[in-house]
Amino acid sequence: MGRVEPYGVALWSSAEWQAEAVAWPDARLAGAGIERTGAVDQPHLRPWATVLSAPTSAGRVWFKVAGPGTAFEVGLYELLHRVAPDY
Repeated sequence: MGRVEPYGVALWSSAEWQAEAVAWPDARLAGAGIERTGAVDQPHLRPWATVLSAPTSAGRVWFKVAGPGTAFEVGLYELLHRVAPDY
């Protein structure tokens, strides 16, 4: 049996990971007074990253999980929000 990576398609498609992944944004939304109004879907599942999305009382939210090779994107999104918030 092969080694299971701590990230990637095998992990991100597992029911256990998905349950934990849904609980994290649900807690953040609740803390902000926002309610999830529908099911969470997973429109992108790739070896390097995955994306979850859900409708909420404040509009659709997106939750991206990056593997080590794309982890730099987190800081890039923060920078882009500061320098080009309308995009």
